[in-house]
Amino acid sequence: MMRPFKYLKIAGSFLIGSSGRGLLPFALVCIFLVMAAGCAGPLQVAYSPKAPDKSDKSEMIKAPVTVFIEPAIDQREKKAADPRRIGRIDAVVSDMNAGDLVISEDVEQLVRRALVAEFKSAGFVVMTEGEAKEADFVLRSGVKDLRLDVGPRDSVSVVIAASLEETVTDKPIWSGDGVEKGDRFAGVSGNSRQTLSGYLSFSVSKAIRSILAEVNPLVANTRAAYAPEKLQEAQFEKL
Repeated sequence: MMRPFKYLKIAGSFLIGSSGRGLLPFALVCIFLVMAAGCAGPLQVAYSPKAPDKSDKSEMIKAPVTVFIEPAIDQREKKAADPRRIGRIDAVVSDMNAGDLVISEDVEQLVRRALVAEFKSAGFVVMTEGEAKEADFVLRSGVKDLRLDVGPRDSVSVVIAASLEETVTDKPIWSGDGVEKGDRFAGVSGNSRQTLSGYLSFSVSKAIRSILAEVNPLVANTRAAYAPEKLQEAQFEKL
């Protein structure tokens, strides 16, 4: 975000030098309103989790099976009037001026975006368009809780329900919840939009990777993973 004094310097020198002092107060008011609107806008979550540990078998799959990830469903019991509101802000955030923490997209869109990124990182071939039956597996998910309260200690709660079904049998090989709950001290420098986005991404990632830790060993024992063409692809990738 451009510093306020830089805005004032640019606007002041331009207006005084070109059209006189009459427009300067009006210009300053406009600049202030633009800056205030930026600080009050919703939080954009740049989902950027750390790469999985390829040596950890629980985080990676051996065979490149395909998974169709369906749109997630908002299953939260306690919803605010604004469904994008995920918490309260009761401490200073350097570049945000609001009492409610509101994100720039629906929670189910954020979670689906995160699921796509995490399953790709784990070695799955991810499908989000076309026919679900063309994939080896179908992933259905729901957001039971997604909350981040900013205060003296930031508090986070993420609960994602998931079910992975094998398309050949139409039966789930696993269903359960990915959960991450915790709190933290933001440090002497406090929070910013970037730190809040990072903390929320980190928490959603941990919840989804707890799902992958359960799913991956089961996928490895399915007929899809043992299909001859899948085994050939896996062996080719090791070369």
